Amino acid sequence: MDDAHAENYDGYRIRAELRGTDWLVNVEPTQPDLPILSQRLFLVRNTSRSEAVNEARRRIDRVAP
Repeated sequence: MDDAHAENYDGYRIRAELRGTDWLVNVEPTQPDLPILSQRLFLVRNTSRSEAVNEARRRIDRVAP
């Protein structure tokens, strides 16, 4: 995935790549002490990039210490 479209949120890097009408989202911690999401790569269907990134933020919020 392209780092040019990556953003950081609470110590995690979020990358979203358009695949047809869906967004393939990758979430990775940027620090070794942060938990890894159980599903760090997921698909968000038929939505905007901002909604796909917001879904990633919600998932991060659920696991963040």
